[in-house]
Amino acid sequence: MPRILTSLQRQLEKVSSTSKRRRTAVKSVQASLIRPALPAPSFSAAGRTQSILLDDVNPIINADVYTHHKAIPPAIQRQKRVIRGFDHPRVMTEHERGRWASPYLRMLSSPLRTCIVTSRTLPSDFLVRLAPMRLPTPRTGREAQSLLPDGIEHPKFKSRRAYVGVNIMCCHSAIDVLAERGHYRRFAPNVSLHSRLKEQIGHLLRVRALQELELLAERLQANPHGAEETTLIRKLTRAEWQSIGSTGNIPYKNAVAVVVVPPVNRDPVSKARPEPSTSADAPAQTTTTPTNAGTSFRRPTPPLSVLHPVTEPPIYGDILADRLPSSKVPLYNGVSLFPSRPQRAALYASLNALLSIERRARYQEHGRPDQPTKDRKEDPWTRGDKKASHAFLLCADEKTANRADMTAVAIALWRIRMWEGAGWEDRGSESDGWQLNP
Repeated sequence: MPRILTSLQRQLEKVSSTSKRRRTAVKSVQASLIRPALPAPSFSAAGRTQSILLDDVNPIINADVYTHHKAIPPAIQRQKRVIRGFDHPRVMTEHERGRWASPYLRMLSSPLRTCIVTSRTLPSDFLVRLAPMRLPTPRTGREAQSLLPDGIEHPKFKSRRAYVGVNIMCCHSAIDVLAERGHYRRFAPNVSLHSRLKEQIGHLLRVRALQELELLAERLQANPHGAEETTLIRKLTRAEWQSIGSTGNIPYKNAVAVVVVPPVNRDPVSKARPEPSTSADAPAQTTTTPTNAGTSFRRPTPPLSVLHPVTEPPIYGDILADRLPSSKVPLYNGVSLFPSRPQRAALYASLNALLSIERRARYQEHGRPDQPTKDRKEDPWTRGDKKASHAFLLCADEKTANRADMTAVAIALWRIRMWEGAGWEDRGSESDGWQLNP
């Protein structure tokens, strides 16, 4: 008996040590799949003494050796740990970084998926993924499933829960068509759509935008260098904001969005501002701008977004004026973009946190600008049109891509715009394929 116990103890220690080693897995590194492809084989019988199937490598059994495999895409910055094979790691050129910084090109380059409602093949950034998930039911009851959004949040905060799912176009009206046609019942006869699915998807899309801002702040804190040469976010002055309102143009070449977010007003009863919330749980009730005390008057809600053209160089305006439309930048109104007051408070806090990080990074590099005593003004405060407005300018280009990814924030905001119906309701002939089939 003592010998058996000693042997069992050794085996248990061996198993426990092996299991511990397996848990500490090495961080995965993207391996290259590219390899030289063999030349196309000849199926002619001339000069052959045996069948092509008897060759050591033939195109019937070993078809994969004759196909070309994709290489690893170039990275923005050189990675420290790479697997070198036939494909050597490559850093993006300045031209490629400029294309990567465009939110529209990146959305178009996302994987293609088919919409279950329109049967159109679209980039996945133009779609919303739904997956059947089990609902908690009594033991004696029948197992029920519901079609819920999956994969909307950032993978760092929440990964996908289901392997099988469907895609619908990123527009709230697609849910009504999906419920009417019942295509989702192909999974199981007991799959259902809950009544607040549209509200849940819209809430998660806004949570994704807040998550992208949080990740952007972490990236800027880890990489504060280059804040003086490149600007990712800043507030427009009152003069600049008035210029946009009067001319209708946003004269900033690398602008990807302008977000107007004033501070959230205090509650008329409790006299307290709402606490910022980035929770993915659906709120009990979506609140908007509170009404005035003693009256039922409510201010008209501004449009969620307005596209403003970007001022182009004169050479492009003279040559391509009648051929290509000018680039446009969305201007988002925070009250309509984030109707929930806690979420809008989180948006305002996140944008101001980014401004503070950028300000500290500039001071760390160059310090505060020294000004001689005789040249100092008696009034140190900024006044008039030089004062900051409530409009935040978001910028992204080939230079800012090396510091942080502002394009991901622009894509998250654009998906909210698409979900609310903007961009899908164009009645022109060129919009065929983007609308719901009647």
